[in-house]
Amino acid sequence: MVIIETKKEDVSLVVKANTELTYVALEDVNSRSFSIEENASLNYINISFNSKTEALKVNLIGDNASFKGQVLVIAKNDGYDFKQEIVHKNKNTNSNITNLAISLGNSKVSFETIGHILNKMKGSNCRQLAKGIMVSDNSEITAKPILLIDENDVYAYHGAAIGKMSDDALFYLMSRGLNKDEALKLMVEALINPVVNSLPNEIKEDISIKIEKSIKL
Repeated sequence: MVIIETKKEDVSLVVKANTELTYVALEDVNSRSFSIEENASLNYINISFNSKTEALKVNLIGDNASFKGQVLVIAKNDGYDFKQEIVHKNKNTNSNITNLAISLGNSKVSFETIGHILNKMKGSNCRQLAKGIMVSDNSEITAKPILLIDENDVYAYHGAAIGKMSDDALFYLMSRGLNKDEALKLMVEALINPVVNSLPNEIKEDISIKIEKSIKL
């Protein structure tokens, strides 16, 4: 099942047992909350273009519940503040969230991600990853990963790779015949294409065009 957001209103949704759901978040809302039941999975894709403060809460309430999240931010100016909390409330639950940001102009992007595995929730896995490219000297990206682990028999991981455009990489691409803008665009696309490729076919082209316009350097 696929749900594509069409309204600018807060979201509260239960993913029922034994259900596979892809949820594409495209609107500007303040908060989204999901509860995932036994043997259910949620594939969450959030693409954001506009300045905002946004909260995401995911509760893995059923045995073997699973959550995969991909958040892509194309920031032009102003502030973008994302607060995310994923709570493992049953055994053998899995979460994997990746935050990606392209920061242009004077934009400031912040991710605060909390992964919480409660006591006795054995066999659970919690993964967090943040990646970002700061295109201009005045742009910023910060990531604050937080792991709260109250059980020993689990796996938890977080990582981050955030920085400005690599001069060495730009030089290499330009030595292969690209101009600077083409080289920058290629590096940005390498970061965001995995998210774009995971979109449902019915919206992939429209979102690709919108991203192309937003990252025009």
